Amino acid sequence: MKEPKVVKELLATVETLRDEMRVQANLASKDARDELHRLEERWKSLDRERRRVAEVVEETAEESWAGMRMALEELRDGYRRLRKG
Repeated sequence: MKEPKVVKELLATVETLRDEMRVQANLASKDARDELHRLEERWKSLDRERRRVAEVVEETAEESWAGMRMALEELRDGYRRLRKG
């Protein structure tokens, strides 16, 4: 099963926000850099999980994608909070 459209869209949003925050990291406060580091670790973990989910058999894929969607929404919201400062 391919990644659902909503997961692809969230992934693109998270990647864009992530790139923005990485560029601004050197200008950020220590707290913001710490939060970025925490989000980066979560991103790496989630990206590994996303790749694993892509290989899951069809009958469990829908449930897995629902969990992936929730995790991506959490990451998106975290990057947005960081961007707002």
